[in-house]
Amino acid sequence: MRNTTSEPSDSVGPSLAIASWCSNIPRMKQKQEPSIIVSPYYNIAEVLKQHDVSHVVSILGGTDRLEWPPVEDREVIRLQFDDIGYSSGLWTSPSRDHITKLVEFARGWNGRGTMAVHCRAGSSRSPAAAMIAVASLNRPDTEALVMRVATARSFFRPNATMLRLADELISPCPQLLNLVRSLPVPSRTDVWGPVRIPLRDPTSP
Repeated sequence: MRNTTSEPSDSVGPSLAIASWCSNIPRMKQKQEPSIIVSPYYNIAEVLKQHDVSHVVSILGGTDRLEWPPVEDREVIRLQFDDIGYSSGLWTSPSRDHITKLVEFARGWNGRGTMAVHCRAGSSRSPAAAMIAVASLNRPDTEALVMRVATARSFFRPNATMLRLADELISPCPQLLNLVRSLPVPSRTDVWGPVRIPLRDPTSP
């Protein structure tokens, strides 16, 4: 297994008639356009089985009390911190070193193939990491792509500390924290689970 670890390890198919840049998990694994997938921990095995994933960002904290999921021979970075803003007691917050490693890993991926990102719930650390990963690509459409990731699911509440640290590290970069804070409260309700966001603008010809 090719592996980059920041801390020691302790431990329904989509309708073919509807095109959407966010899709649910398909029944059969197939070659897909380059994408980023945000997933809860308990769905990541299914995501890796059914999607053509080349890179994995795995985020778990000590208080999650979960084993790192196996990823076979995919490129992987494991980041060990909790879903908080500041370290306290048994809780470890994301650090500048964590986010630096994430940015470097994302630039190595460079949008080639599909990246899967997971944390425990798939609602805070993993969407923040996905936003940081696509922002690290420095594409002409970076801001629009970051926005598509941030709004892919109504239950996303990206970890603010991760975004603040990324804003300090990535240049040029859309102000990720300000972008999230500017978003209106979602009016829709989404089913909890993984979501795939193609890197290509779905409105492009």
